Amino acid sequence: MLEPIILKLVELCTNLRKNRLARDALGLYKIAAQPISIPSIELVLKTFIAGAEEKLKAAQEEAKGVLGEVEEGQEAGEKKKAEDDDEDDLELPLQPHTLLFESLLGDEEKQEVGVDASKEKDRVERKIVTPWLKFAWEAYKTCLEVCKSNDRLEVVYQQVALQAFGFCRTHSRKSEFRRLTEQLRKDLLNAQKYSSQTHSINFSDPDTFGRFLDTRFQQLEVAVELELWQEAFRSVEDIHGLLMLPAAKKGLKREMMANYYEKLTRIFKAEGGTGTMAVFHAAAWARYLQNAEAASSGPGGVNEKAPGAVLLSALAVPLSQVEGVSGEGRNGQRLMALLNLNKMPTRAGLLREIVSRLIASRLV
Repeated sequence: MLEPIILKLVELCTNLRKNRLARDALGLYKIAAQPISIPSIELVLKTFIAGAEEKLKAAQEEAKGVLGEVEEGQEAGEKKKAEDDDEDDLELPLQPHTLLFESLLGDEEKQEVGVDASKEKDRVERKIVTPWLKFAWEAYKTCLEVCKSNDRLEVVYQQVALQAFGFCRTHSRKSEFRRLTEQLRKDLLNAQKYSSQTHSINFSDPDTFGRFLDTRFQQLEVAVELELWQEAFRSVEDIHGLLMLPAAKKGLKREMMANYYEKLTRIFKAEGGTGTMAVFHAAAWARYLQNAEAASSGPGGVNEKAPGAVLLSALAVPLSQVEGVSGEGRNGQRLMALLNLNKMPTRAGLLREIVSRLIASRLV
């Protein structure tokens, strides 16, 4: 009986951009409906997100219609600048100079003071698109808050997290992505801390563990795409933490581990690839090739550039890098753990492995 009412309320909250009211209503509906119908809660949450995304899409179309066609080169340049600067934070109000500009000048006056096309585009997007971007972001946060640390809502929690990653990727929302990963990290720690409570997350269940691991790999993928290398490294640590759980021993796929090591090569390269980091970069390539070959049952299914990358990255390790000289200490132990290594990798050791596995012969 309550489902039609909450669906209508969610629709009205979306149309009026009343996110706080929607959050309170969804929290109360979860309490009322979870003893009776979990699918109903999932339906309401998905409807809320779908409505927010639909409004955002409509706002983007409206802004595009207001501005008309923008030259492709100019649009690409502005997009790149927006991605590089990433100065708009959806959880912060508009900057004071923007509010003053909007309040003092009308459309005709702005044209008279010489507002160019890029500034006009920025103004229109702030006025039409940004409010719905903020609403959609808050909708994702609300749904994650409703679903967290509950085994009955764990599936929809993971689905919402994946959609939120897609939102950050599509709209190049770097600040929001950082907040999202931090929230997921806190939720995971709380789920593990309160694992003895009723309806808590059961990480010993292979399906549950697999979903959490898949989500963290998607998190790593988006972090790399957005070139947020610090977040990518923290995502690797999240994955490694999950791999230390007992459930990781069951059904861990080699393809997944190959992807894990491939992302590590990119992170280590972004860190500079010199000194100690160079040897870990080379070790990550060696681990990638090992797991990729195991996943594809031989060299035939592996990226043809991988053997060359293994050899070149090993040769790029400075000659001064010898066993026991660098990489020791807390940071070195941390990197060794992420690569699942028992000892510090060295240039000589990596080259010996290349020779023993006949990796160089594949380049001929």
